[in-house]
Amino acid sequence: MNEVPKFMCEGSKGPHVILVQSFLCGVGCGGKFLLDGYQEEETVRAISLWQDGESIKIDGNFGPESRKKAKERYGFDFESACQIVRGVTCFIQPNGEKILWSPQV
Repeated sequence: MNEVPKFMCEGSKGPHVILVQSFLCGVGCGGKFLLDGYQEEETVRAISLWQDGESIKIDGNFGPESRKKAKERYGFDFESACQIVRGVTCFIQPNGEKILWSPQV
């Protein structure tokens, strides 16, 4: 299995961002963003709102703590979901590093 990058921070873009956007809509934090695959201001705001409601670190990033909470509380396994969604996503890391990632075929 091709390991999914550890963080998905503001500026990330691609089909795997849509997974997080869909999750946020499903838990009532959809806000004003489109399911467009861009983790920009509105998506970051929705992640932060969700993090606040879950009493986890509010940083607007979908990283390890957020992924763990989403899996434990809602059964949303981001890493597994990423493995079945085709396409390349640019995952921005907290240090600004850009990681181009896609599932192994």
